[in-house]
This record gives sequence, structure tokens and C-alpha cells, in this order.
Amino acid sequence: MAFCYLFWITTLAWIVRYIIGAKVKGGLFVLMGITCNASVTLVNGGVMPSIGVSPTFQPASAIWNVSGKGQWLLLADQAALYRFSIGDMFLIAGLLIFLIGAVRFAHNNFRQVENIVETG
Repeated sequence: MAFCYLFWITTLAWIVRYIIGAKVKGGLFVLMGITCNASVTLVNGGVMPSIGVSPTFQPASAIWNVSGKGQWLLLADQAALYRFSIGDMFLIAGLLIFLIGAVRFAHNNFRQVENIVETG
């Protein structure tokens, strides 16, 4: 459990520092996703509960609880979300927003360089 606390505190500190310093688009969604996942695992003794998963399913690691029991189950991994959690959805949304912004930024810079080369 101490490792779980250390992991989430380190992750949150790194992400908050990066988001504030870089003003990353999508950063708020990433922060919300990490906070949701950290909250549900810490409340459940360092284990992520899974809802709607077959009881015969054997998780690859002891960090998942497939019994469907625990606290704050709304934030748990859900079979209805293809075994993702709400926190995972926030993380995916934040990363997509970040990637779209990065591609747009790169595309605009490429066009500027292209214009400079053409007018040369």
C-alpha cells in the first residue's frame, strides 16, 4: 500500500508541475483521470476494482480485483467501457487533445517554413 501512495503522489506531483509550467492543452483531463484512478485505488487498498468482469477471469497482476466489491465503484474499471475506468477515459481524452494540438502546431510550423523557403 505504501508503494501505491508513493506512486500516485509522485505521478500527481509530476503531472501538476508539468501542466502548470507548460500550460498543456488536455492537461486538465489528464489530471482528472489520474486523480480518479488514484482515488479509487487508494480507497480500495491499492487495488483497482473491476465491475462486470467474469468471475473466472484471472487478472495478469494482483492490482485488479474482479470480485466487483469495493468502494467508489463508479470510478472502477467497467466491463461496459471495455474494461476501462472513467479515469482512463479522461486520460485518453487528455492525450488525444494534446496530440491533436501537437500535430496542429507541427503542421503550422511546417507551413511557415515552407512559405519562408518559397519566398526565400
